Amino acid sequence: MQRLGRYEILEEIGRGAMGTVYRARDPKIDRVVAIKTISVEGMTPSDEVLYRQRFFREAQAAGQLSHSSIVTIYDVGEDDATHVPFIVMECISGQTLEALASGERLPLATSLALTHQLAEALHYAHSRQIVHRDIKPANILVTPEGQAKITDFGIAKLQRTQFTQSGYVLGTPAYMSPEQLTGGAVDGRSDVFALGVILYWLLTGDKPFTGDTSTAISFKIVYKEPVPPSLINPSVDTDCDHVIARALAKNPEHRYQNGRESYESHSHPHVCHLQLTSMRAITPQCIVLSPGWCNPPARRSLLAEGASGQSNRVLRSIVTLGRATGCTMPPVSCDSA
Repeated sequence: MQRLGRYEILEEIGRGAMGTVYRARDPKIDRVVAIKTISVEGMTPSDEVLYRQRFFREAQAAGQLSHSSIVTIYDVGEDDATHVPFIVMECISGQTLEALASGERLPLATSLALTHQLAEALHYAHSRQIVHRDIKPANILVTPEGQAKITDFGIAKLQRTQFTQSGYVLGTPAYMSPEQLTGGAVDGRSDVFALGVILYWLLTGDKPFTGDTSTAISFKIVYKEPVPPSLINPSVDTDCDHVIARALAKNPEHRYQNGRESYESHSHPHVCHLQLTSMRAITPQCIVLSPGWCNPPARRSLLAEGASGQSNRVLRSIVTLGRATGCTMPPVSCDSA
């Protein structure tokens, strides 16, 4: 039986330029895991040494993350026989968000719930000074129960470094921020930009920046504004255009600041104010996003009139999205007035 370290390889489940992903078994605790090997082909000996050191450092840092929407890293190692570095992760049943949402547009509540989970996960990671740098639907797994899981934390930065050093062309830049494309400093706000692209895509079925070539897409990301989502999907409230536009701001200073942004006066623009006109259920028509926060009277009115459990979940998703992608707000309870 083929092994990587102590792990028994069960089957190959994916392969790419960076390496191979296997489904494997940890015989010590009889647990099924996913193992991703990291290719070091094409590097000079000195670059390889530095790369291995960075790989273990980045993977160990990401291994400190423990969140329901982040794929857990169990172990990192190097095969004794081949010296191939590998990372051992939680094995997730499900499919990528890319596969899940590539056909028919997902329901609004599903899109909001998934975005809510992703925003919370990014907020959690950024608060620990860990930036993903490659947030895209292909790096997000969705379980049959609807739980989103971000994968590749800790190695996305290394992947981009290796692709650059080895002369590979990066894949589509559609989810990359302007500062990534122009060689600027990258922090959590680049992940927020990518989350804005994902939300735009979930709501409209289209990416905000398109083109026939990577160069054309990159040019639009850096210099052009996207078509407002409401012009593509009329069911999207026009005020939501402003939320997405801020997430996709060219200047990182104009985006949501990953939960670190603090509003000290009413002169600052906030992300979510909910005007709840339905007393029984929340629908797209009764959610209005505009400057200001959800005011307590409106919230009490909805809850006092017996809003459904699904309504509470949608409300929770929107309020949490606003908080986790960049705005600090007072504690909000959707379960009691």
